[in-house]
Amino acid sequence: RSASPSATWKFTIMEVPLTSGPSTGSVDGSVGCCRSTARQLQLCKLLYFLEGFSFASFGRFATLYYLSRGLDAHEIGLIEACRPATAIVGGVLFGWLSDRLRRKKAVFLATRVASTAVLLLLPAPFIGSSFPRILALNAGGGFVGVGIGVLDAYTLDLLGERSTEYGQYRLWLAVSWGVGNAVMGNVAQISFDYNFILFGGLTAVELVLIAAVLPARTRSEVKLRADDARLHLQEEERAADAAAAAAADRAAPSLRRVLLSPRVLLFLAEVTGVGVLMALVERFLFVYATNELLAPPSLCGYAVGCNVIVELPIFHYGARLLRTLGHDLMFVLALAAYAGRVYGYTRLTPATVWWLLALEVLHGVTFGLAWTAAVDYAKAAFPKRWQTTAQMLTGLCNARLGVILGALLGGFFMQHGAFLGETDGRALYLLASVAAAALLVAHAAATLGLRACGARGLLTPPPSAAGLPVTSE
Repeated sequence: RSASPSATWKFTIMEVPLTSGPSTGSVDGSVGCCRSTARQLQLCKLLYFLEGFSFASFGRFATLYYLSRGLDAHEIGLIEACRPATAIVGGVLFGWLSDRLRRKKAVFLATRVASTAVLLLLPAPFIGSSFPRILALNAGGGFVGVGIGVLDAYTLDLLGERSTEYGQYRLWLAVSWGVGNAVMGNVAQISFDYNFILFGGLTAVELVLIAAVLPARTRSEVKLRADDARLHLQEEERAADAAAAAAADRAAPSLRRVLLSPRVLLFLAEVTGVGVLMALVERFLFVYATNELLAPPSLCGYAVGCNVIVELPIFHYGARLLRTLGHDLMFVLALAAYAGRVYGYTRLTPATVWWLLALEVLHGVTFGLAWTAAVDYAKAAFPKRWQTTAQMLTGLCNARLGVILGALLGGFFMQHGAFLGETDGRALYLLASVAAAALLVAHAAATLGLRACGARGLLTPPPSAAGLPVTSE
């Protein structure tokens, strides 16, 4: 065991069925696997924590950095749209490559090293002094920045039948994101150089832990490789059995068929819409707060820290919320919280700007409920073979395509638009509150209509499409 821990993991994983979770077992191999799985799940908590803290170093403060470089809201919008635009291409490519090669770890490490190296070039005078160069650098960083989709897929794979407990692991990202932003707001007030240094250092620690501790392949990847090997032997030894296996494989739900189903298309469209709405806050709130409400950078950091106050218990009790509220009601409540939050922005003044902290508590309701429901629905709706793709695609629609549209539309509207007699940031967030209310009404009406006809709700998961249990509503 001490000589080759990775070999031990591979052996014990092969001995245990895919559905085994980190519960205790009676067989020695099963016990060893369960202990290994439990250790890996604990590591996932640490990786989520490091992920959130490292990206808190720069993520939400990017707009303040660009403002310090003399860029306006429209240029910031173009930058914030360019990065997720290239990330869509890269995310689909690397998500597919991860599932195709069944090497989540290798793909994650390679892309994270590349994206970190690209971002650390940003403070270089030659880059940071030019809008076109900043734009080009963000385009390259977005292509190799796969986000946390692979880590989500890793965690869900380790949890197995206990996938509804995902929120208890994802909440560690929320913890570090909130604490990290509160700290980094004060750091940015001193110098943005320290933000970049902390980002590089924390990411390096995360990468070392992933390379040293996580096995080369997850349990499902090992099982799928074994299935492929058996199928290959059947093809060589018994053509009839191979033909039967191929027919069974064709009968399984294909990725294309799932993607083109109306419910999945509506799900991805709604996830994209939520991403647009959230991008209007995450990309332009600090611009609005500093330019129109005269808020200091430290207040911006504290505001993000307040995001996680409600987000933490929602992720922790995610399984219970899925059972009691259901996916559709969780989405409706998320949109209601968002509409109230952004409308509150329009009522703030420089004298009352610190009330922004109270409004930011509602972010946890929006993100916690919407993301918990989205991850669980995607896992149930997609075939087992394409689970990484499912999580990557959900993240791409929300955090990539949604951000592209939100950044482009928000940046242009904030610079040139007006709504109901308001201009600049007030007009943007007044429009956002109306849009969120409209999406809420549309979702509620569609769900009630479907259930009145005897069908399941709009986002109620199908009966175990991925071969895993689905929470009932």
